[in-house]
Amino acid sequence: MIDRQRQSQPKPLGRAGMTLIELLLAVLLASFVMYALVRFVDVTLTMWSRAEDARSRYGRVQAILDRMATDLVTTHPGHTGDLVVEWVPFDLGGDSAMERAYPRLRLVRRPSQQDWLRLGVQELTPEQRQQWSEGGFGTGSASGIEAKDLPEPLRDPVPGLAEVLWVLLPTERTDLEATGRLYRAEQREHSGATASFFRPDFARGGAYLESEPLEAIGDGILWWELELSSEETDLDPSVGSGPGQARLAWDARGLDRPDREAVQQNATAVVPSGRKGYPVLPTRVRLVLELELPADLERRPTLVDPLDREQREILVSRGERLNVEPGAYLRVGAEWMRVLQRNGDRVAVERGQRGTLPGLHKSGTVVHFGFRGERLVTLPTARSAPRSLEEAP
Repeated sequence: MIDRQRQSQPKPLGRAGMTLIELLLAVLLASFVMYALVRFVDVTLTMWSRAEDARSRYGRVQAILDRMATDLVTTHPGHTGDLVVEWVPFDLGGDSAMERAYPRLRLVRRPSQQDWLRLGVQELTPEQRQQWSEGGFGTGSASGIEAKDLPEPLRDPVPGLAEVLWVLLPTERTDLEATGRLYRAEQREHSGATASFFRPDFARGGAYLESEPLEAIGDGILWWELELSSEETDLDPSVGSGPGQARLAWDARGLDRPDREAVQQNATAVVPSGRKGYPVLPTRVRLVLELELPADLERRPTLVDPLDREQREILVSRGERLNVEPGAYLRVGAEWMRVLQRNGDRVAVERGQRGTLPGLHKSGTVVHFGFRGERLVTLPTARSAPRSLEEAP
């Protein structure tokens, strides 16, 4: 009887589910896997975003340098040519103190025929534009129009000379943290449409050049300079006013146009002796541009402690974001500093660089640095220059 009851009871087939511990272990393991996947995707997207930002900065800088180089290599070396590089001070703090200086480049170049026509169109009055538009400018119907029927600025198809202006201006007049905006302007030489870029009161007539036909080229310019070399300059020169050094200012006509008393960089404008009647142009120009976009400011470190004029080491927050090497430049307020050594959040610096003076800085001040681009341009000045003084007119 007992054996029959035992035989009638079903045998267990195994466990029908998971225990609580096994379930928790499975959830924990899945969490680790999901965290690893999310972390991997986040790191990948961050790296991709930074690569895209770097590519964008590189593209912007190279586009600006390409345009500058085009103007420089077409500089006219003849007796009517000219080139001036000068620095102009600005009062950014509103306290009548000139905290920062920005460079300006003026030159005479020979434009292409297309550029010459474009500059002529810019000189047309609204009435001439309307008349020329009705006559079929830019269409096939305009091809048969005789030169005498064209407006005066468009009658001469042979390109002459043009004046070019490059100028860096602060985006905010009373903001020490502001970056600069780079502008370019071009006009026909002696056109009479506007005042010459080489007029004597060019820099003194209004530091911001509000009346000039300026074309905005790029924002976020943290630094821009031209290192100008002559035949006597060393192949790998330092910057200064000594023998063999590259200059930061230039006056091709030797007319003392850069104000040496106003800005330290203008003191390097020493023009070597040249041929009679011809401008003395640099043989090489190294273009330096540093760009800091608004998105970069979100990742910039700040000063942890106040900084006096004597300190040679700064302590910054989030030192891992200070992506600079020794020899690079930092800007704190209006003062430039050169990096000597970096150890974590501590940075040894050389104070008062790039024509600025050591100053007092509060804790929390942003430490600026930019994406740097360079271009070495050789000016073909020997093509049209006379071989001797006797050949000069």
